Amino acid sequence: MRRFALACLFCLIATQQVLAGAWLREKGNGFMSTSSTLRAVSPVADYEFGLYADYGLTSRLNVGIDIYETPGFSGHALLFIRRPLRSLGAQSKLAMELGLGSHHQYQNWRPMYRLGLSWGYGFDNWFAPGWIAVETAIEHRDGQPGPLFKFDAIAGLSSSDRIRPMLQLETAIAKNLPFQWKLTPSLLIPGKGNSTWVVGIQQRSFGTARTGLKVALWRRF
Repeated sequence: MRRFALACLFCLIATQQVLAGAWLREKGNGFMSTSSTLRAVSPVADYEFGLYADYGLTSRLNVGIDIYETPGFSGHALLFIRRPLRSLGAQSKLAMELGLGSHHQYQNWRPMYRLGLSWGYGFDNWFAPGWIAVETAIEHRDGQPGPLFKFDAIAGLSSSDRIRPMLQLETAIAKNLPFQWKLTPSLLIPGKGNSTWVVGIQQRSFGTARTGLKVALWRRF
């Protein structure tokens, strides 16, 4: 039973908020990311799917959706709002988020909520402009023994006219369960129009298959 709870909980630690966090979308602008992660597990494959989207409803309020699913096993769906807290300078931002939705194990859907705090920093050095984003969050999932605490960090380069690297770290810990992490180094590949392909190799600290191929498509609108 403990192994089942561990697997259900940490199949859900991935976050889709790759370019959001403290940087809010401008009013009328949006972003969407679809992703899939595939791991080879005999006799079947371990497959995860993610959908994330946010939209600038006003100059100080973003709304969005966050869905993550391991088909037939576990997943979550959240609606969220995000507001800026304060500017820490021209290159540093701070924002908070509240998300409400539900999660499931097999087909047993239950309510959940998320409260998050994001910090973002943009830089421009001799090599290339880039960004760092850090997010801490607490999630309460009905039916779990306690809250889930998350700490995620991501860093990348901002140039849009060439292939560029990105590194993402996702972590989580909960009552009676050990610290877990996912690390995904990726390449961002410019696509047509306002799209970007993201291809990475993900390593995680749990599960039977710990290495997977992650592919995502980002679109700005």
